[in-house]
Amino acid sequence: MSRRVEGMLVDAGFNQLEAVVYLALLREPGLTGYRVAQTVGKPVANTYKSLDALVRKGAAIVDGSGRGRVYLAVPVGEYLERQKQDIEARRAALEQALSDLGGVRVEQGLYRMTSAEQVYARARKMLEEATSVALVDIWPAPLEKLRPDLVRAAQRGVKVFVKAYSPVEVKGCELIAPDKETGHTKVWKGDWVIVITDCQEFLLSLLAKTGGGVMEALWSRSDYLAVLTYNWILQEFMLTRVADMLWKQAGRDEILTELKRLARCYMTESPLAKVAAPWATLGQKKPADPDECRPAGKEKSNEQGRI
Repeated sequence: MSRRVEGMLVDAGFNQLEAVVYLALLREPGLTGYRVAQTVGKPVANTYKSLDALVRKGAAIVDGSGRGRVYLAVPVGEYLERQKQDIEARRAALEQALSDLGGVRVEQGLYRMTSAEQVYARARKMLEEATSVALVDIWPAPLEKLRPDLVRAAQRGVKVFVKAYSPVEVKGCELIAPDKETGHTKVWKGDWVIVITDCQEFLLSLLAKTGGGVMEALWSRSDYLAVLTYNWILQEFMLTRVADMLWKQAGRDEILTELKRLARCYMTESPLAKVAAPWATLGQKKPADPDECRPAGKEKSNEQGRI
């Protein structure tokens, strides 16, 4: 247990000796530096260096009011909260400093991500910056992590179209979801997270179901690749919707009306024509009625097609 906790403290920013000294102070508050050195079995000089470092980091406090200096460990929650505030402050200052440099984003490559944290951070940033439309194909566990971000995007007026694989509600979003979790989530060894925003940026990822790892994850702001990916995902969504309607024995006219609505909402009323202009001339059609694109509720899906 002690080794595991030491490792967690190292991950939180301590070096190995600082972690050992911190745990000693938690076990026996009010020790002098000399007593700490004896307790952990380390040289006195090195122990005092670690104590001084812990005090500077805010992980320990020193009391010199008596005949000798004694040390107390700061509760780990208090220490981590202070670290979080410091990181947020540095982040805000750095983002402002970098934004002042100006420049144009030129990120047309295809970039590989190596951790689930990177994938979730990028997905959240994409949804935060989206201005028009977002297509999201996502499995149950990742959906719970990104649900608040999807809702916030929809509240800003972004048309968010989500294909889910378990019974779920996502406020403000157009949704395709089954009555019960589909078997496809058992076939695949990972969890899909696919996000495309404004026909200009996309994230394709397969996250390990346990351990926070990544099986595959690619992100790009290539307009050309984003247009192709947007069309691919939108056509899959539309095909799923048609399959659902056929399953429910909907008539031909009802299906055509729904396909036309989806085309207006997610093609005509999307940045697709503008972004694709260098490669294609897409005709402009009558804009969709805003009420057409406002989600009326969950569309239940009987068949989910990713095999």
